[in-house]
Amino acid sequence: MRSTLRKRLPARGSLSRALRRDLPGRAEAPVPGPFPGRWPTVVSLVAAPLLLLAGELVKAPHHFFFPEQIAAYADHPDQLAWGYGLWLVGQLALIPAFVGLATSVARTRPVLGTATGLVCLVSVVVTGFTEGANFVLFQLADAHSPGTATDVVGHVYSQTSVGYVLAWTCHANWVLLAVALLSTRVVGPVRALALALVWAHPSGVLKGFTPVGAVVLVLLCVVFVTLAVRILRHRGRFADTA
Repeated sequence: MRSTLRKRLPARGSLSRALRRDLPGRAEAPVPGPFPGRWPTVVSLVAAPLLLLAGELVKAPHHFFFPEQIAAYADHPDQLAWGYGLWLVGQLALIPAFVGLATSVARTRPVLGTATGLVCLVSVVVTGFTEGANFVLFQLADAHSPGTATDVVGHVYSQTSVGYVLAWTCHANWVLLAVALLSTRVVGPVRALALALVWAHPSGVLKGFTPVGAVVLVLLCVVFVTLAVRILRHRGRFADTA
């Protein structure tokens, strides 16, 4: 009986220590490499999730699926153009954060850091592919009719392309990044779970606002902003970065 309790106590102690890493100032500070550098990483960690959340909210309250998105664009072209534009800028703004966090992980976990960086960067490329398709479809709705654009999307969904094959990266990247940061003690289990939940955000052609998407983006803002603060508070340790 006593031996069983002794085995359980270290496990409880490890969990307690892991949970404390979600408290202010208790986790390891990320150490971005010379590229992209400390300040680009910090700015990206703060700006990117806020831009994504802004793009998500601007698309509201229209239903997220493509027929309703095209119909909403026909009635509110400026609103939808701003929503998708902010989303694209937010995705591009993620690049320094992804690279900075991946290089930080790679200092102690080279394979995991490299895999995380590659999957995250591919996800941005895939998102750029779908946002390009969104732009073309909106222009098609302008030049011809919303019905024509809707028919084209219905046809495109049945086709195969490299962008669709790699679409899994837009969800797996958040889980992989959460695991990488947790394994290097940069976040605790609570923030790791919050980051991993971003996988639930819809991705693909003409995906609009969803309540779940908005919630997970708020969680992303919390996680990334706390990481940015952690980096800034440990500026003395970054003499080798820009």
